[in-house]
Amino acid sequence: MTLLRDLRGIRTELFYIDTASTMLFRKLDLGSCGEGSRELCGEVYVDIEQPFILVDLVGEGTLQVNEDRYAVYRTPDGGHENRFIPIEKGFSKIVLRPSVVGPFGEKLFDLKGVYLYVKEPWSYRFVVEATLLTDLAEATRDEALIKAINSALDQIEIEGVADWQIKASTLYSIAKPPFYIASMKYYGIEIDPSIEPMDHSRLSEMSRRALETLRSEVSRIYNEVRGSEGALYAVGHAHIDVAWLWTPDVTRHKVRRTLYNVLSLSKKYDMRFVLSNAVFLKWIREDDEELYKKLIEAVNRGIVIPVGGMWVESDTNVVGGESLVRQFLYGQRTLLETFGRVTEIGWLPDSFGFTASLPQILVKSGIKIFFTHKLYWNKQNRFPYSIFKWVGVDGSEVVAVNYATYGSDLSPRQIINAWRDHTSPELPGFIAFGHGDGGGGPTWLMMERLRVYSRAPGAPRLILSDPYRYYETVRNSELPVWRGELYLEAHRGTYSTGHKIKKLIRLAEEYLKDLEVISFIFGEKRSYRDLWEILLEAEFHDTASATLVDEAYRYYVNKLSDLIKRIDEEISSIIKRNTQSSDKLIVINTLPWRRRDVVRGRVKGSIQQVIDGEIYSLVEVSPMSIEVFEEGEGFSSDLMKIEGDKISNGIIEVDSRGAVRDLENDVEVVKRSFIVACEDIPAEWDGWDIEPWYKRNCRELKPYETEIVERGSLRSCIERRYKYRKTEFREKICLWRESRRIDFRITGFVRDRFVLFRELFELGFNPVSAEAEIPYGVIRRSIEPENTWDQAKFEFPVWRWLDVYSIDYGLAIMNKGRSGHSIDRRFVGITLLKTPIFPNPRLDYGEIDIEFALYPHRGTWRDAEIPRRAVEYHRPLRSFRGYTVGKSLLRIDPPNLLLETIKYSENGHGYIARIWETYGRRSSLKIEAEETDLIELNFVKRNEVLFEPYEIKSLKLTT
Repeated sequence: MTLLRDLRGIRTELFYIDTASTMLFRKLDLGSCGEGSRELCGEVYVDIEQPFILVDLVGEGTLQVNEDRYAVYRTPDGGHENRFIPIEKGFSKIVLRPSVVGPFGEKLFDLKGVYLYVKEPWSYRFVVEATLLTDLAEATRDEALIKAINSALDQIEIEGVADWQIKASTLYSIAKPPFYIASMKYYGIEIDPSIEPMDHSRLSEMSRRALETLRSEVSRIYNEVRGSEGALYAVGHAHIDVAWLWTPDVTRHKVRRTLYNVLSLSKKYDMRFVLSNAVFLKWIREDDEELYKKLIEAVNRGIVIPVGGMWVESDTNVVGGESLVRQFLYGQRTLLETFGRVTEIGWLPDSFGFTASLPQILVKSGIKIFFTHKLYWNKQNRFPYSIFKWVGVDGSEVVAVNYATYGSDLSPRQIINAWRDHTSPELPGFIAFGHGDGGGGPTWLMMERLRVYSRAPGAPRLILSDPYRYYETVRNSELPVWRGELYLEAHRGTYSTGHKIKKLIRLAEEYLKDLEVISFIFGEKRSYRDLWEILLEAEFHDTASATLVDEAYRYYVNKLSDLIKRIDEEISSIIKRNTQSSDKLIVINTLPWRRRDVVRGRVKGSIQQVIDGEIYSLVEVSPMSIEVFEEGEGFSSDLMKIEGDKISNGIIEVDSRGAVRDLENDVEVVKRSFIVACEDIPAEWDGWDIEPWYKRNCRELKPYETEIVERGSLRSCIERRYKYRKTEFREKICLWRESRRIDFRITGFVRDRFVLFRELFELGFNPVSAEAEIPYGVIRRSIEPENTWDQAKFEFPVWRWLDVYSIDYGLAIMNKGRSGHSIDRRFVGITLLKTPIFPNPRLDYGEIDIEFALYPHRGTWRDAEIPRRAVEYHRPLRSFRGYTVGKSLLRIDPPNLLLETIKYSENGHGYIARIWETYGRRSSLKIEAEETDLIELNFVKRNEVLFEPYEIKSLKLTT
């Protein structure tokens, strides 16, 4: 019996056929396109098929050949590349445009040369197809396929190769060379120059027969023996981070390079390519009018499919509910304005977990199916479904797909594993292919894999499709159900990294809502979309998570700081336009309930105190109102009580240990609060992860000094001072008059790395449960693990408040951008700082300013109206000098119905109120309004609005 070539033998022979197929090989002489230009220009003329250009580089760039443009790149390890580009025969003008960074932000562009290859067409076609089938045979160990490849190779007799052909293949070959090829240059081994290339016409004829044999045998195996193992719907994609290991100015080039690459490939291959991040459309329109027009044409032809419907692929855990709504509002409306239609495809392949309120936001934004990949990253529990029905906290349902990889190259192992991981084999699976993170998208070789593997034995059948067709295929199927959040069992540190940017994101959202309500109060007809878009861009998942390089981090911190200044300036301009100059004090309450709170300014006859160098007064104001007060002296009032190291307002008592006692209800709420420093050296993703074992090496910090630093009629404060290694903290704990809220503010200077700083509260009561606010929702949190899924949630995200409670008492923790929390029976923790070295060794190095608060209460968090208290903490009363007529515009009595903002309608007529139900109770609101969806496209008149538990409503006010 004649033995078969094994896989190594097959690959070696294919390498030599590939080498022999090279008809022409030479280095191209490219020169600078102009004085001072980094671009390289040249020309080439080829009068035979099939020419290729090899850009031998490490780095990234754009290769333009006449009108076509291709993404060319190679990572330092060679694992991510597209360097060998087929071109048309004839005369070609060539331009090579280097990028300032590599595919993953590497600061290099190492160009060794640009080369012309001409391949004998039939031979190279055979080598490509046989190589791809060899890859498949290696993955499946299919003896019949190996035999078929052997039979095809038997048709070709290699007579020899020339030294220059070997050198060409050493630079690039689609077939893996034997180990000794790369070593020949080190030993001075050269092929005798008298050996010439074999006759290419003879090689062509043999290769044609070999290809016919190969296709015939593969077809026979497919039809008679085993066929396909299921089906995968495949779509082209390039996950491009708005910012990550590079700044957004680099991303703008990556987006254009990727799209030009896709459009050039679409001239030769049937292409379906999904494009998310609506901000990219804005950038393309600003940067490249030619590409913008081509993109619109490609969308109309079905080559490019807009997906996502969001301004950017945002985080969904640490940003606010209104931010998520605006992501879809402005993302979908951008698609509508650009292409005449919105998308029905939700697309967040790489975000770090998904809040339980997202299904409702998706559905009310026109989304019918949601795609992600990230749940494959779970470390403790394998996510059980590849396709399922996702039910949100309010009961909204959306079809969800958890596909195997967001950057597949369609290698056999990837597609086979994607099918094996597919948990509903009666339905087709889904895969997205194309190089991502730094962009690039599909390559010609991936498109060849798609063709070859569309009917390959032993592998799932690949079907080029789009997400709409996939949805139509699965929409009516019975699917397993997943309820609640899609918690990612990895990257838990992203809730807390980058305290500065997270605080700015939180403040910017609350300031924007204040701006919109003030604009409504004064009857201004102005959309603030331009300001929201600045915030929304900064909520891209790697940006909001602060998992990006220092240059990009500082860019967004500066943008957000400038945004907050602009918001303040806009508010001041509104006040100036609508009030008269006066020495009176205008106080604005942007919330629709009566408030008794402090405000900056001297209100005549009120209790006053100088706080941080400014006078504050205690006032009472009407719901959503403008109140006008006389400025002047306040009346004298008793100072808050000080006794030893304790401060008290008659309701709550706090001491220097951070112990909290409820005097009204005689409850020891917190035995003590303290800061711990824990070792933070994640196994893999430094800036992203907190490992479960971080608690093994934690040290409680003892304050070296405590002092009562403030005593007044309105506020009294204790300060605790700490030193840890080279880091210094000052923790100020303050009580307010007539208030249950206890404010914590930590300032200082951080100089250490590999440390996780956390504040822990040891409770004085036995909690039975906990609930936390998420973006436009509330979910339960375990006080101790009940299963492995709970164990994995040792750190979890919180939006504005977390409440831990017993049968008749509770404690709320409110935060301003410190989302990472934990509960371990009586110990409740909030993560203050994470100090990684990658990707940003300067993250949270230097000055810090962290704010959070406690709110002890009798009864449940619903009894204490904690959602309202948390909003008050974030949106203090605003004051201005001047005069206008006082008025109260809107009052909402039910405490469970929380109005977040009132914005100007996108159609330019009227105002939209965003209200959501916060207690998990069916409720109604008597109001004349037009109910609309979150993207303001469909309107229905209402005289009474019914709220399901945790439902978000958008109401166009008619009065």
